Amino acid sequence: MPTESDPITQMIRNRAVRAAEKLVPICHKAAKQLRSSSYPAAMDALAELQGQTYRTSTLISILRDWQAANVLKPKQVTKPKDNKDKKKES
Repeated sequence: MPTESDPITQMIRNRAVRAAEKLVPICHKAAKQLRSSSYPAAMDALAELQGQTYRTSTLISILRDWQAANVLKPKQVTKPKDNKDKKKES
């Protein structure tokens, strides 16, 4: 089961954090464009925000699914030795 220190979990989480951190500057950019009445530029910023939100959401979904898949992973079960082998030896 992966832990928070698992390298794959860390990699996915780090990418999700970086993607999420890009959202705020895009929001500020859109607000700045709106304040200056530059509506086409504001729409461009909102389109960029939508794309970045989708990328961030995808990474978080991957992280969630990665953790869920590893939590639910069945444990390996070793098959007990067959009793027939013991009878043959007797």
